[in-house]
Amino acid sequence: MIRTSKVLLTTVLLTALLASCATSNNGNLSRASQLNAELALGYLNQGDLQQAKAKVEKALQQDSRNPLANNIQGVVFQRLGDSEAAAMHLQRAVEYAPDEPEYANAYGVFLCEDRQFDAGILQFLEVAKNPLYRSPEFAYENAANCALKSGRRGIAESNLVKAIELRPRFGSAQLTLAKLRAADGRAAQAMDSLQTLERYAPSTADSLALGARIAKQLGNNDVAQSYIDKLVDSFPDSYQAKALANGG
Repeated sequence: MIRTSKVLLTTVLLTALLASCATSNNGNLSRASQLNAELALGYLNQGDLQQAKAKVEKALQQDSRNPLANNIQGVVFQRLGDSEAAAMHLQRAVEYAPDEPEYANAYGVFLCEDRQFDAGILQFLEVAKNPLYRSPEFAYENAANCALKSGRRGIAESNLVKAIELRPRFGSAQLTLAKLRAADGRAAQAMDSLQTLERYAPSTADSLALGARIAKQLGNNDVAQSYIDKLVDSFPDSYQAKALANGG
């Protein structure tokens, strides 16, 4: 009986030790995977696709469920033109990190760039409604841009308005809204959007050129000329200034 107890005790201790080692090894692999994923992200941001690919593949070998690594692998495959593999890894990132909506937002970007517009818009709207996402206005803006690519201007406008309601000083959304309304012939609304932008953001070549076009639509040639003068004075080398100087 005593010998049996010692054997059982030894077995239990050995099992516990092996489990502890396995847990430690898994923890080390997870940390190594995260480090390689972060290195891959750095290479990707530098435009070094080859090094990014090598590092992210190593990261996935160390931990196939690493959401950052799967996200980066998806982007790598997307840049290599393999949409099917890209979608698979981007979806895995969302699956493995459901509480991190940034991965769902990245998947939405992929869907729109892959011309899966309906799915992309829905993906962005889900992200926008996720209480864990700290910047829903960006998801609404992304949904709007995705809708614009597919010619759904009404959906685009409604999402831009939602984005601006959440963040009134949202320059890029306000400028896109002004452009959309101007292109639709709603010059007065477009000018309202542009003037709202001008109250809190510095002028750019893009906004000044838009102001000149909208003023012309409204028949206010003096205002249009003031926009042109400011554009040429502030951004003389911009393509907008050159286009307007040539009657564009």
